Amino acid sequence: MTRAFAIAVALLAGCNGQQMPVMDCDDSCDRDGPLALTDTWVPEGGFVRAEVTGDFELEVSPSAGATIEPRAGGRYIVRFAVPGFYRLAAGDGRIGVRVSNRGPAVVLDEIGQGGFASTGRQTLRGTVSDSLGGATLVLEGERVALGSSGEFEAEVDAGFGVYIADFEIIDQVGNRFAEPHSFIAADDYGIREQPIALGFSPDGAALLAQEIADGLPEVLAELATAEPVYESFLADVYIDSYEFPEVELTLEPTDDGLRVILQAQGVVTARGRIDAAIDSTFVARVPGLSLSALLATNPSSGAVEVTLSALSVDSGNPDIEVFGVIPDAVFAWMVGNVDDRVEAAVEEGLPRFLSELFSSAADDFEVAVPNSDRKLLGALAVRELDIDADGVELVLGAVVAPPADVDLGIGPPRASGPRATLPAGGDSALISNDVLNQYLYALWLAGGLDRELDESNLPDEIMQVPALAQLDPIVDIAVVPRLPPVVTSGEQGLVVSAGDVGVTLSVSTEFF
Repeated sequence: MTRAFAIAVALLAGCNGQQMPVMDCDDSCDRDGPLALTDTWVPEGGFVRAEVTGDFELEVSPSAGATIEPRAGGRYIVRFAVPGFYRLAAGDGRIGVRVSNRGPAVVLDEIGQGGFASTGRQTLRGTVSDSLGGATLVLEGERVALGSSGEFEAEVDAGFGVYIADFEIIDQVGNRFAEPHSFIAADDYGIREQPIALGFSPDGAALLAQEIADGLPEVLAELATAEPVYESFLADVYIDSYEFPEVELTLEPTDDGLRVILQAQGVVTARGRIDAAIDSTFVARVPGLSLSALLATNPSSGAVEVTLSALSVDSGNPDIEVFGVIPDAVFAWMVGNVDDRVEAAVEEGLPRFLSELFSSAADDFEVAVPNSDRKLLGALAVRELDIDADGVELVLGAVVAPPADVDLGIGPPRASGPRATLPAGGDSALISNDVLNQYLYALWLAGGLDRELDESNLPDEIMQVPALAQLDPIVDIAVVPRLPPVVTSGEQGLVVSAGDVGVTLSVSTEFF
C-alpha cells in the first residue's frame, strides 16, 4: 500500500473522533499467520489498522511510542508517535512497521568509466541515505556492500545510450524501496569529446603573433642573471637585462607544423666588476635579431615542442656606451660576445615561453549566482592542443561546481520511483523520467544544447579569466556539455542535473 494512501488514512484519524472505517483486508494487506496489517510504512504520528484472526492478543514492541486501540471483531488501530522500527505480533504472526517521514534513498555521487571502451561497464559510487539506518542495498538482484556511512561502489554493464540502474533498498523490517537511476552509457558520450571547429577570426594569426611578440621582452628580461656570465682574473661580467622593444613576428603554416618568424631590435645591458670594487656598465644596442622556430605537437606525448631551426644575431657595429673604468681586454670580450649571449638567451627563453603560452596551467575563477551571495568555483585548463599542417586546434576544459561547504538549495540528484510529479501551473501531471531523459539525450547528441558564448551571455568573472581574456579577441567560443542532463525525481518534483558539470570550450585556427 502506498505512502500516499497511508498519509490520507492518517488525516482521517483526526476527524473529531469519528468511527474509523471497517478494515477491508484484501490482497493489499500484509499478512503473517493470524495477523494482517494495512501498511508497513507510516509517517511519524501515523497509524496502521490491524486484524487478528483467532483467540490472540495484539502486541507491539517496543511499546514506548506506540498505542494500541482495540476495535470490535479482532480489529485494532495502532498509532505511532516516535520514529523507528516496530514489531507487531499476534500468535505466531510477526510483521514489522517502519515509522518515518522519509524513506531511504540512493544518492549517486559519481558515475565512473570502468573500462567502458570495450565492455560498456560503468562504476557507480554513492551512498544510501536512511534516517533509521540498517538498510540493505540491492542492485539488479545482487546485494551491494555498504560502508559504515552507507557508502557503496558497484559496477553495471551499461552498454549504450540511456541506462537505468535498478537499485532497491530493503529496510530492517523488509520494506522495499525502488530507486532507479538513469544515466548515459560512457560509450555514447565519448563522441562528444571530439573538438568542434569554431575558428579564429580572419585576423587570428596576426593577433596570435602579436600575443607572442608582446610576451617576448618579458621572457628575455627574466634571463638576466644574478651570477656572473663570465669570470676571469681581470673582471667578472654580469648581464643585467635584455630588452627588445621592437619585435615583428609572423606565423606561417607548413607541412610540419607552425613556423614562427621573428625580427627584433633590442638592447643588452651588461656590467663588469673588477675586484668587487670597480663597476663599469656596458650597453650594446643590437640592430639585427632574427630567428625561425617550428612549433608542433608531439604525436606520442601530446606535448608542444619548439625547434629553433635558424637563429642569428647581427650586432654589426653596435652602438656601445661604457660608463666607468674597464680594462681593454674585458671591453673587447664584452663587445665580441654580444651576439653569443643574446643568441643563448633567446634559445633558452623562447621555447619555454611558447610552450607555456600554448599549454598554460589551469586558471581558477569564481562565478556569482544570480540573485544570491553564493558563488561557484571554476577551473579552466588546456585539455588538448594540436599543431600541424592544418593549423592550431586548442581544446579548453572548464569545470564549474559549488564549494564543498555551500548548499545551493537544490539538493543532490536522486530518484524515488520510475515516475514523478511535474508541476504544471496549478495542476500536476505524471510524466516518465525516462521519456525526458531520452528526449534530452537525443537533443544533446544532435548538438541542440551547444551554445555560442560572448560578452553578452558570459558572466564578467569568466571573461576575466586570463586564458579566456587572452583568446577572446581572436576566437569564437561555444559551450558543449560533456554529458547530457539527467532527469530524476525529487521531493518537489523533477530535478534536472548534470552527471558531469564540465563543459568543453573548443577553438581552432583558420590561418589559410
